Amino acid sequence: MSTLVRSALALGLVLILSAAPAHATVFCVDTPDELQDALSTAASNGVNDVVKIKSGTYAGGSGVAFAYGNFNDNTSLDLSGGWYDLIMVGACVLQLGDPTDTVLSGSDVRPVLQLGGGPGTSGAITLSNLTVRDGLSAGRAGGLSMGQNAGYAGNLTVDRVYFDANVATTFGGGASISTAGTITVRNSWFRGNRCGSNTCAMELVASYVNQTTVRVFVGNNTIGANQCSANALAFCDNGGISVGGTARAALFNNAFSLNDDYDLAISNGSVVDLLNNNIAQVSGTPTTQGGNINAANPGFVNVLASNYRLRMDSPLRNAGTAGYFLGTVDFDGFERINDGKVDIGAYENREVVFRDSLEATP
Repeated sequence: MSTLVRSALALGLVLILSAAPAHATVFCVDTPDELQDALSTAASNGVNDVVKIKSGTYAGGSGVAFAYGNFNDNTSLDLSGGWYDLIMVGACVLQLGDPTDTVLSGSDVRPVLQLGGGPGTSGAITLSNLTVRDGLSAGRAGGLSMGQNAGYAGNLTVDRVYFDANVATTFGGGASISTAGTITVRNSWFRGNRCGSNTCAMELVASYVNQTTVRVFVGNNTIGANQCSANALAFCDNGGISVGGTARAALFNNAFSLNDDYDLAISNGSVVDLLNNNIAQVSGTPTTQGGNINAANPGFVNVLASNYRLRMDSPLRNAGTAGYFLGTVDFDGFERINDGKVDIGAYENREVVFRDSLEATP
């Protein structure tokens, strides 16, 4: 091998290593104290961090059950649940698919989760494969507060997360998410969240000057039975989600059902593309829309038993658009597209009765 080739290879290796993100030792946690300790360390250690939570229920204490605030630099956090140990292999080496196996709880007395960055920082935050349940906030965000701080520009991702029975006395019962970066919420389920002012399932605010490029992606979520609290203010009329800010947002393949009044509220000046959703009532005007349906009966398996999977006769089957990145798997952890087309909602129907050959397919 020539000296020139060896030098080129060595330079390439240096560039690859320098471009690779620096990671702290991966955190593997199985108690509430270990989880908060990992988040606190990750917020200040100056490297990108991965926190793996073993399956179980975690009820944190203090004012917020679990909190992460990186106000110093642009390093990232990846927080996920559903992890298991393997004997003779190691800790947190196997991740199973069900987000309901890992529960972060506010015990009906405190917000569940705060994940944020500071002004001038842009560290990405990813949350996946777990449940946020029973949070209570005296202001915004009973379940999840993500981003939020003015001047923060990190990219935020929520993938396969169940927001269940969280309450905020003002906005964003399930979640409140804000950034000057990008927002992605996909393959997630919002059920039974409540609010006192508006936006009971999820509040989204993203800022960006160029409105020709989509910066907010909300796709293949199920948003059902989110309601204003019994003591809510008289103007509370949005049990679903709201979109604000100056960034362009795309809402696609979402299944809205049984929410109080409006499923979606669009703020003045916000640019929203509304495509292939099952949606009934919208406050504000989408910039573009198409492929939306309004099925009063979406064909869920059993709403009373909290089973929002799709029956074979559901009008939401094969009614979605594949025009955006959908993630590789649905809420259950199965392949995102089945039977050739994507379904509306967090769950992809698993059955295929006939193909072109008219033969049954498992």
